[in-house]
Order: sequence, then structure tokens, then C-alpha cells
Amino acid sequence: MKIFQSLIILISLVSCSQESETIIQENEEILKSGEYFINQTWDQESSGFDRPFIVSFPDLPMESYGVVIGLHGGGGNASNIINQYDFFTDKIVIAPQGYNNRWNVSNEPSSAPDVEFIKEIINYINTFTNINSDDITIIGRSNGSALLNRLIIELDSNYFQNAVSIVSQLNDLQYHDSSFWYNSSGNNNYDEKITPSTAKRIMAINATNDQSCPYNGGSGVAGYVFLDSQESIYILAQAMGSDEEILDDQDGVEIFENVYKYTYLSGDVIHYKFQGVGHNLGELNSSLPNLIISFLYN
Repeated sequence: MKIFQSLIILISLVSCSQESETIIQENEEILKSGEYFINQTWDQESSGFDRPFIVSFPDLPMESYGVVIGLHGGGGNASNIINQYDFFTDKIVIAPQGYNNRWNVSNEPSSAPDVEFIKEIINYINTFTNINSDDITIIGRSNGSALLNRLIIELDSNYFQNAVSIVSQLNDLQYHDSSFWYNSSGNNNYDEKITPSTAKRIMAINATNDQSCPYNGGSGVAGYVFLDSQESIYILAQAMGSDEEILDDQDGVEIFENVYKYTYLSGDVIHYKFQGVGHNLGELNSSLPNLIISFLYN
């Protein structure tokens, strides 16, 4: 793995090699805003490829910061994620860039080792003194949420503690026959059973008119077969230690018009049903910042 930082001030004033920029950042104790790169090699990039992630600090000065890692949807990009999550006033926002604007879940044009990519980002930022490694949240939307489901399953809770999944529940590659599945070598065979680590807080949002990731499960985007949204969150709640019975659809509490809340583990695992909207969440999309903040700060 090779990591280096590209800062506008460095680019405009001096000409630095990737190696010298690595040394500059590695000799400092605090992480700073800027663009960073992790070099990875896989079948599509056999000679190595520098994969970027953007780091953006809030204006509020603090000794250490919690971190929000935002995973864009299919066709999205890291720059837009930084803007989408600028409502965080006391957390660093980190936006990794998917290879060819996609995240590798299975049926994707990218075969990049994305679980390892996110793992290496977290390992790297945790080497700095101004990072609170006990307050790391990953938010994923659509294709990014599908990758987040992999991370919930495959990464230990010391990597991140909070997960916010937006419009992509578990698919039947990740969970079937009463077990979670993955492949330890990093490919997409999903041929090994795995028990997810507990102690993760999970919030999942799904939409009843979603044609890409059908709320009630079944065939969806890119040939994936999705679980029912309410079954998916129940399975995840069980994996996090819940012994509660699955909530019925009518057990949802309408917190405001067309938004229903289902709660497990005293609020550590939450599902929101967005009634009457599709994959882009329509007019209810504007409610996301308040719901996310409420989940993370309560």
C-alpha cells in the first residue's frame, strides 16, 4: 500500500513527487484537509492504481474529531459527497472515490478490492492524533449502501461503529440459508460463512416505491436479488445481539408524514420506511440530515 497527499498549496508552489508528499504527511501527527491516494493492484489495474479519497475538516476547532466516511452511489463521485454531508459541523467528512464511479459488490463492472480500500483508509487515518477512532461512521447510498452492507458483515467493529444505509438492503449473496457470506480472499464468490462482529449501530432507510432495490424484496438493479427491507434490518439486529421478535409492518411509528420508524436494541438498530417514494426518495430526501444527526447524536 502506498499513500500520499495532494494539497493545492503544494501543487501551486512546488513540484513534489508522490514519494516526497508521502513523507511530508507521514512525518506529521495530525490529519489535514486535502486529497489522498491509496495505491492498489488488481486484475483491472495490474500495474497499480492510485485511488483517491478526499478529507474535509469542519470549521470548528477541536483536539480530535469523529469521522464520517461517505460512499457515493453508482455513477457518483467523491466531490459531491463532501457537499452532501457538509451539515456535519464537528466531524471530518471523508469521501472515497469508487473505481469508474462504482463500488464492487458483485455484479459490477469494477472488480476493485473495495473492502480493503475502505479498511486501509481507516487504518491510515487512525495513525493521526486528531482522529477519534471510537467515533467513525460510514454512510452509503444505493451502490455505496450495498458496499456498506459488505463492510458491516466483513469488518470488525473496531474499524467503524455506526452505519447508515440508504436505499439498499441486504441481497441474497450476502445473506442466505440463515447465514452471512463473504470470501476471505476478497473476490465475489461469497462462498464462506462469516459471523459479523457486534457493537455496530445501524440505521437503514428504504423506500416503498423503489424499483431498483424493491422494498419487499426480489429482483432489482444489476441482477441482484434483495431481501425484504424489514427482514433485512431484523437480520442485522439479530447479528448485533437482539433477541427481539421481528416487528410487523403495522408496528412502525409514523414520526412524520409518510416516514415510519422501526426500532431494535433500544434504538441502536433502526429502520425507516419512506412511504410512497422511489429510489431517489423524492421530497422525503430533505429529511435525511435530521434523521442521520438524530441517530448519531442520541
